[in-house]
Amino acid sequence: MLKAYPVKALKDDFNLSGLKQDDLINDVLSSETNDSILSFGFRNFGYLHQNLYVFDYSGTVPRVINIAGSTIIDDITTHNIREINLTFDIEYSLFNPQSASQEVLIFRCPVKVIINNKHVIIRINILERNANSYYSHKVFTIGKDIEDRNIISRIHTAFGLVVNLYPLDITKGIKFLWEDNFIDAAYVKFKKSRSTTTESMDEEHTLKDNYPDVYNEITTTPLDKNVFRVKRDVDDYINTFAVEPRKGKLAFKRFPFKVDSLEKLLDLIISNN
Repeated sequence: MLKAYPVKALKDDFNLSGLKQDDLINDVLSSETNDSILSFGFRNFGYLHQNLYVFDYSGTVPRVINIAGSTIIDDITTHNIREINLTFDIEYSLFNPQSASQEVLIFRCPVKVIINNKHVIIRINILERNANSYYSHKVFTIGKDIEDRNIISRIHTAFGLVVNLYPLDITKGIKFLWEDNFIDAAYVKFKKSRSTTTESMDEEHTLKDNYPDVYNEITTTPLDKNVFRVKRDVDDYINTFAVEPRKGKLAFKRFPFKVDSLEKLLDLIISNN
């Protein structure tokens, strides 16, 4: 799990001075307890590569929940905002040519669930584990036993039949930030009346800056899959993120600049939605 965090987070939180991630992780494993490592993980959750899903909901989430296959680390409500921190142990199946057999590696996946009076937000660490880094020879990954959809389904089931989740369409919020020149598209997929069109920009170019006529066309159409670059206040946010607005899904595959950067970006989107 520690490999999912940037070196800076490890050094700052554990007061370490090494340069290499593996050395830092070995120092942590030799000096910290399992509980303190998990505590570090959720203090620094905002640094993780993650998929973030936003839902409207109806009903009342029960005070005590049991999410199948998970370990709940803590469940705390502050100022009417409930945060549930949990982990799933996800099995990666692989084929090992040396033993000519199928083997399993288990990775711990941190998940954060946020419940306020309007939305349920589910944030899931994107598992980008390279099984080959654990072997001295090449192995072949077959698949993993739990995907995001399984995690979301298990959380929804734990909420009970009285709670319904509806993906929040964040198109309006995305288009507001786009019009305000806070973000611009590096890749966009959008619907026309009889077709689906994509525009993919080269290098660091963005669509609105270079093709304002295409941008004007897109402003009145539904958005599908998109990649945006943050144009302003980048040091407080992140360079690039992907979004599927009608599904209420954002994906962050780069480290943000600050631990609360992704939370702040989501607040910007929702507050203008």
